[in-house]
Amino acid sequence: MTLALFDFDGTITKTDSLLHFTRFAVGNKRYNLGITWLSPVLLLNKLGILPSQLTKNIFLCYFFKNMPVVNFELLCRQYASVIISTIIHNSAIEKIKWHKQLGHRVIVVSASPEAYVDKWCKLMGIECIATRLQKKDGLITGKIEGANCNGAEKASRLKRFLHIDDYIKIIGYGNSAGDKQMLALCTETFFKPFG
Repeated sequence: MTLALFDFDGTITKTDSLLHFTRFAVGNKRYNLGITWLSPVLLLNKLGILPSQLTKNIFLCYFFKNMPVVNFELLCRQYASVIISTIIHNSAIEKIKWHKQLGHRVIVVSASPEAYVDKWCKLMGIECIATRLQKKDGLITGKIEGANCNGAEKASRLKRFLHIDDYIKIIGYGNSAGDKQMLALCTETFFKPFG
């Protein structure tokens, strides 16, 4: 059996989907204001001073804390079915279709929110492992549930999701240091393959 593993942001997509989704969800004015306010936090993360999970929690809290889950889910459905196609590499779609035609199991492994990545994956007929957002009393808390699905967590989640040893061939597609541990599980890897 063959397994194909795809990172999402920067591999399948041309840009950071969380930023793109947030702009879609809250509108340009609120997004621009938020990014300005959050710029010191984002800079500290870029410099490696602030961990990614903490940075993402601060970002999610600013934009989505206390949003009703039903509203958030509706935005995610709209984004996955209509908007996300504007940032997808066509060559990535062709490669996913190629793997499916050959009968390979295809899984997207992403640090972006499962809430919209999984919906997009279902439309593509493939599987998804991604970062889960915490919900409480029908509201988005703005925090990540468990660990951010990036770096070592990608490999860890894969090992919990399936039996790696069941696959003779594992083909991985990634574009950043956050994909390193996932790609280390693969027998064949492609780095920045689609643009």
